[in-house]
Amino acid sequence: MEMSSDSTKLVLQNYLRDSMRASTKGMSPLDEFTACPSSDDERLFYRIMLTISGVGVRLAMLLHHPVDQGGVNLYSYLKSVNNPQSEDDAMAFYREMANQTCGEIKRYLHSQFQYLGMSTPLGLSSTTFLSDLNDEGCIAMGDFYLARDGKPVLGASAYLYSTTQIVLHYDQASTADIANAGELEFF
Repeated sequence: MEMSSDSTKLVLQNYLRDSMRASTKGMSPLDEFTACPSSDDERLFYRIMLTISGVGVRLAMLLHHPVDQGGVNLYSYLKSVNNPQSEDDAMAFYREMANQTCGEIKRYLHSQFQYLGMSTPLGLSSTTFLSDLNDEGCIAMGDFYLARDGKPVLGASAYLYSTTQIVLHYDQASTADIANAGELEFF
């Protein structure tokens, strides 16, 4: 059965949504944001990149978080911390969030692909240009953003590459099991 790019994109977006929900569980709430940020808004985000790879398949995931003091403020809001936090604390928090989000996506993919590995988080600046993410090898791209006061403040995107035809599956019941599996501790 062949899956269209639109169907694969929808599955990726569901993976991202559920993974972001799991990564922010127990934190101060953010609203789901249905539209992608404008290119002007994108410059307000740093990105953390991780990859999941296996035989014939690779997924690049980016966690988008606010730059500088905006990132510290969002970290303080999410963790319900009233005293000022350092930028280093906020960056460590976002790296761990990216790691958890990507780990959740890997868990979804692991049921469909054997022998998957995951990279460590790599921080990218807001001006880093990733020229080959949308190359001809990319079979689908999905994204998901969370908002505060109507503006996107945190998001994730995924780019899927494969050398063979693949069909991604999304089972909402299995995501409920993952969501109820308990919380991971941020270091």
